Amino acid sequence: MKSRYGSYTGSSNLVIRPEIASANVNVISTLLNARSNPSKLAGLLGSGFLFKLMLGTVGIKDFETHMSNVLNMKCGVVLLKYPEFFFSLENVDDIKLAEKYKNFSP
Repeated sequence: MKSRYGSYTGSSNLVIRPEIASANVNVISTLLNARSNPSKLAGLLGSGFLFKLMLGTVGIKDFETHMSNVLNMKCGVVLLKYPEFFFSLENVDDIKLAEKYKNFSP
C-alpha cells in the first residue's frame, strides 16, 4: 500500500482474541476469502475506499478506522521492520518453503 506517509505491505498475520473471532466468524471468513478476488474485496470494503487506496490517499489511521467500521470490531495496524512477518503460509508449497528455510541464519 502506498500512501502519502510511505509504502507498506500487508501480511496474512492476524492477532485476534478468541471470543472476538468466535463472534465474527462470518465476516472474518468473508474478508479472508475476498483477499484474492478484487470484485469481492470491493464489495466488502467499498469501491470508493479501494480507489483511495490505489491513489495512495489513505493514511494508517484512516485504514484502521475504515476496517473497524466495515468489520464492526476494533482493527489496528502494527508496523514492523522484520521481513519474516510478511511470509504468508497459505498452501502446502508455502509450508514446504518455510520448512526449508526455518533454520536459515544470514
